[in-house]
Amino acid sequence: MEGPWTAVGERDEAMGHALLSLKGKRPKDLILVLSGNVHAMEAPLFGFNTAAMYLPRQELLSLEVTNERGGKSWISARDGCGALPGGVPDKVKNRPYGAYLDPSFAPVGKVDGILALGVPLTASPPAAGEQTPLPECRIKFLSLHPDTKTPTADDAITDGVKK
Repeated sequence: MEGPWTAVGERDEAMGHALLSLKGKRPKDLILVLSGNVHAMEAPLFGFNTAAMYLPRQELLSLEVTNERGGKSWISARDGCGALPGGVPDKVKNRPYGAYLDPSFAPVGKVDGILALGVPLTASPPAAGEQTPLPECRIKFLSLHPDTKTPTADDAITDGVKK
């Protein structure tokens, strides 16, 4: 979900409201949302409400994705936004991959449990490609990482097969 967000938290609020609008269109459907960890937290982070906080608590199951140390994630940081070293290391080294419904397993935020990957995280490009115009964080990232290719929707890879 991209747009001309000007205030911290606007994007998460828009994501939450977009998900709420789906319920009215398909009230009996189960909706599975895959997002970055921050958007799935059930308590404010960085001074704003997350997308998950706009959803009915009784209809929410929120998991923090954990990984082995190392890897990259698509994040916004001092260096800009893009594929940067990151991820959330699991509290337990060598935990087998799987979903664990225990809030105490979460290393960072307030969630219902974790989705343990058991391997280093790999960054995926945004599903819809780069937004136009590029946000300042992305311009900064590309200036600091000139060998980075700007991803497009055609760059999506699933199970090692380019789609």
